Amino acid sequence: MRRLMLVVGMAGGCAPPPAVEGLSDGEPTIRIVYPPDGTEDIRLGLDRRLEVLVVVDFEDFHFVPAYDKSEPVEGEGHWHLQVGDADVVPAEDLYVEFVSEPGAFDVGELVLVTASLVGNNHQPVEGAQDATIEFRVGGGL
Repeated sequence: MRRLMLVVGMAGGCAPPPAVEGLSDGEPTIRIVYPPDGTEDIRLGLDRRLEVLVVVDFEDFHFVPAYDKSEPVEGEGHWHLQVGDADVVPAEDLYVEFVSEPGAFDVGELVLVTASLVGNNHQPVEGAQDATIEFRVGGGL
């Protein structure tokens, strides 16, 4: 699978970002709450576009929309959505309404959906695991 994620290393000697107050000491986690893993209800439209609503939930993480250009803060950021080989979508809310280009997916294709926690600077959150689900594209309406 092709992943479009930019990873930029921090220069040595940089102080870690300040932490968000009110979070527990657990690792930040993300989970996909919709659609359910293995669903068979996602179908191509008549225009051959795949449309899927992806909803996530977090633990030990403070959500800030992707368009927030503030400095990195430990335990704070947003998430990125990857549907199959499509471009990564930076999330501006707890859900993304993904719409593919026409013909980007085929009926019967197994599609991997990945949600990743990232900081305000779009770098992966240390210690956070990606959430993934799979579904097979259904045909017609």
